[in-house]
Amino acid sequence: AIGVPLTQAMFDALVSLVYNVGPRAVAADSTIGAALRDRKYLHARDGFGLWVKQSGKKLKGLEGRRQNEKSLFTADGLPKDSADA
Repeated sequence: AIGVPLTQAMFDALVSLVYNVGPRAVAADSTIGAALRDRKYLHARDGFGLWVKQSGKKLKGLEGRRQNEKSLFTADGLPKDSADA
């Protein structure tokens, strides 16, 4: 559990990311995980773009998938306790 408030869209985007990449994407020491725990949701959203490589090479298909997840992440707005004021 991440332990911070999430909108349904944020939850959905994170489920998609974790399903495709694995739980390390939201681990406490990852860019996304650390930003979420600090309630810096926009910084967490920007972290989706870090997960676009396979075997060290950027893949357009992964870039598109991460862009879709990134857009979904903030589709419902931000939680009220966001540090992104």
